[in-house]
Amino acid sequence: LRLKSRLAKFLRRPRPVSLDLHTILIDFRHIHLCNIAHLVHDVYFEYTLCKRAIARLFPGKELVALIPDSPPSWVCAVLDFFHVNFVSPDETVRGTAVYAKRERRIGLLPSVFGSTPEHLPAPAAGNLKVFLDRKNTRRIINSAEVEQTLDRRGYRRYLFEDMSVQDQLAIIMRAESIVAVHGAAIGWICFKGSERHRGSPWNLVEIFSPGFTLVRGYRETASVLGARWAGVRGRLTAGCLRDTDGRGLPHARAFEDFSVDPLSIERAIDVVEGRMDPLHYVSDRDDLPT
Repeated sequence: LRLKSRLAKFLRRPRPVSLDLHTILIDFRHIHLCNIAHLVHDVYFEYTLCKRAIARLFPGKELVALIPDSPPSWVCAVLDFFHVNFVSPDETVRGTAVYAKRERRIGLLPSVFGSTPEHLPAPAAGNLKVFLDRKNTRRIINSAEVEQTLDRRGYRRYLFEDMSVQDQLAIIMRAESIVAVHGAAIGWICFKGSERHRGSPWNLVEIFSPGFTLVRGYRETASVLGARWAGVRGRLTAGCLRDTDGRGLPHARAFEDFSVDPLSIERAIDVVEGRMDPLHYVSDRDDLPT
């Protein structure tokens, strides 16, 4: 019975799909395509890097990205927007493959994103101060208070979850200063290192929830692209301390909503804009220690 079961399973297995000899595959099926940041930093980055190498080493070969089967429609739309050739079969694929080493690739960002494809938006007139809020997870509980504070500094609030890919990228390209809750929306900053946007100073203030234990965030990316960066941590709670330190669960509250001190955000903006030295900060509030 066991042999018959194995034989029946083998006969039901679809036959492998073979690609022609002029195609080279790059396999992204191991990547969790859950947000735009993974598409930009993983798929687009490695695809562009390998495509340039193949054009130089193997003229006439076409690079095709292999992604998980049944991808969401927005993933296909973004890959089409980036002009990435891709296939998403649910069968075994046979063909020639290429792999990109992922170690310390942060230094390659300027070269990979240095030549902006012509279909990407050019910067429009005027510079924006952008506040990127979140709609579903890691939301700021006192968002109205934060928005009011940032509004006085000339910032405008955006929810990228409600916007098209083209509009998201256009806003990031125009932004001279970005205040954002850590998340996929910040992934677009890679394109600010392109030829058409290089040389324009810009800043990033990245807000972390207290339960999000990622150390660097987009700090290295901003540094490589020539931006000034500052981080702000949300208000720590007893439950976060209990789970993170007491129970040893660093990711238990990574997506939890949180509150953040608007004054801390203002001070971070002062730091990235060069108005204040972070090493010589003295609080002007009576309820905080100096």
